[in-house]
Amino acid sequence: MSWMFDGYFPSPSRTNDEASIPDLNLAPPEFEYFVHDQPDWYLAPSSSSYLSHPEHDYGQPSYHLSGDPHYVTQPSYHFNTEEPYSCSQRSYPLPVGDVYRSQPEPDHILETPHENVDEYYGRHNSDDVGDNYIREARVSYKTDILFSSREELEEWAKKRGREHGCVVFVQRSRPRAVDLGCNRGGEPKLTATIRRTGSIKKGCLFKLKGRHNRVGNFWKLEVVNETHNHDPFVFKEGHAYLRRMTDEMVDMVARLHADGLKTSKIGLLLRRQLPEACVIDKDIHNLIESWRRENTVGDTPMQVFESFLINNGFVYHTRENPATNRVEDVFFCHDTSHEIWCAFPHLLLIDTTYNTNMYKWPFVQFIGVTSTSKSFCIAHAVLLRERQTDFTWALEHLKGMLEDYIESRVIVTDRDSALMNSCKQVFPNATRNLCQWHICENIKKKWKGIYDSEAREDFALLWTVLCDSPTFDEYEYNCLKLQEMLFKIGKEKVWDYIHDSWLSRDKEKFVSCWMADRLNFGKSTTNRVESQHANLKRHLNGANNTLHAFAAYTLELIEAQKIEIGATFEKSRITLKRDHNLQVFYRLHYKVSIKALTLLEKEYGKLDKMIVSGHTCRYQLRTSMGLPCACEVERHLDTLVPIPLKSIDPF
Repeated sequence: MSWMFDGYFPSPSRTNDEASIPDLNLAPPEFEYFVHDQPDWYLAPSSSSYLSHPEHDYGQPSYHLSGDPHYVTQPSYHFNTEEPYSCSQRSYPLPVGDVYRSQPEPDHILETPHENVDEYYGRHNSDDVGDNYIREARVSYKTDILFSSREELEEWAKKRGREHGCVVFVQRSRPRAVDLGCNRGGEPKLTATIRRTGSIKKGCLFKLKGRHNRVGNFWKLEVVNETHNHDPFVFKEGHAYLRRMTDEMVDMVARLHADGLKTSKIGLLLRRQLPEACVIDKDIHNLIESWRRENTVGDTPMQVFESFLINNGFVYHTRENPATNRVEDVFFCHDTSHEIWCAFPHLLLIDTTYNTNMYKWPFVQFIGVTSTSKSFCIAHAVLLRERQTDFTWALEHLKGMLEDYIESRVIVTDRDSALMNSCKQVFPNATRNLCQWHICENIKKKWKGIYDSEAREDFALLWTVLCDSPTFDEYEYNCLKLQEMLFKIGKEKVWDYIHDSWLSRDKEKFVSCWMADRLNFGKSTTNRVESQHANLKRHLNGANNTLHAFAAYTLELIEAQKIEIGATFEKSRITLKRDHNLQVFYRLHYKVSIKALTLLEKEYGKLDKMIVSGHTCRYQLRTSMGLPCACEVERHLDTLVPIPLKSIDPF
């Protein structure tokens, strides 16, 4: 890794007439409603339910209120009599507690695809009124159109059926003939004993025939029976046949799924771009699951994971339990990450996240930073436990990816004792710093609820100022201010915890005035790792993901990171900012990253204040970042010699 560039360079909807609402104004002034003692989800009979009585004709239409007053079913008929009622289409005795009463006309009526269902279907007044009663069709399928192909005939019949609330499909197909029927034709066969299934079959006798004329080479539609024994559909999404996806839809789902979109988002985009699409999220989920099963036939989740790693350029290591022969730890790294890691090994950020996979194992991410200040994923590990031996195993594989003469110089972690001890064992010569953000979060968790919100804000501000103390004198002053604030609100125990657990033991690893005297490359937190955690959880669906899903996402992330890193390198190679166009930086132009030149320009701006105050810069930029400090810049200005390239740290 280098501030310079001598290292790595990355190479169908219904019509308005059909969607009209039944006209309730046709009902008598004293409009009556059935009010039932039923739960909110209760659905009253639809318009196909005719309440009959042996001594009466059909009465006036009424609408059944079914639980929610916003939803009312289509018309049915009742009689003003105290005798029991029977429903000719469905068994519908009035339960105890049902009463008649007059109510105002409802504001919201359940949409029906036809203005008057009875006018559409007609009414059968014969004595044979049962479960298979026939309605006289008011929509005819008779046509004189001569179709040029079987597909054209089928599409015409299906479209006409959809427009009038009927699902027409191909029942039987032969070379010169085709039979079309209703999807509710046939008798239900409820023979399942394990799964609790249902059936939409109702014995509908609707039937059409298509015949091919050899002489004229055309297709003709013949009507066998165009009557139905059921209502038209209201919501086409409830019919699986209409939700079948075309090849275009399947291809679109495949592309969007490959891009990492969730099922709900895929469905939304599909319906927006293809208005004819009649799919629900469950259909998309089932399609994706079928692809997954096809690709994993006979394989265990771990075998699928290993196959993906091998086929996509990953290097991986596993560790098994000798007693059970089960995999407990997995470490994997992509070839591209390995290449960048060998070029920029100097800074290593480590953090662990949880609730990401089906095994409930902790997920460890190793993140590096380039000289252009871009983060990249080095490697990942899934560990069964967070013991020192587990972290040591993963870090040894991480170090083994580097050449013998290369080693990380700065490591930033939280204060996990097992992880810290492993870092000390595997990288003994590295500077080990603690994350300031994690320390602040630990204090908040430790004393959560003890002080009010205003006091917490004051504490967060004073704590940040304390951690950023540039000198030892300012550190002592900021300590006194924080102590006074806590004592003032009676929280002496908070101060005791901060002092005993953090300041007296590890202040050299996170307070700026001490960190300035040790190499840190400007990184005092693991926020870059936390950002990668957030990206991961935003991409994954919940906490029950497979390891294959992890690897697939990291592959996409690594490819995107390589492009971003290459863009920043090229920008530094061709761009010269106005503030950097100084004679003292002449030898560094186009050879050092813009980030490094920006830091040098800030040191150059300190010279006037140093001359006035007579103070020195304490060589902080040199010791912490490996770049010439203000004092060095001043010497080069005095000698009129530009800063040489060799004075820049190879970071």
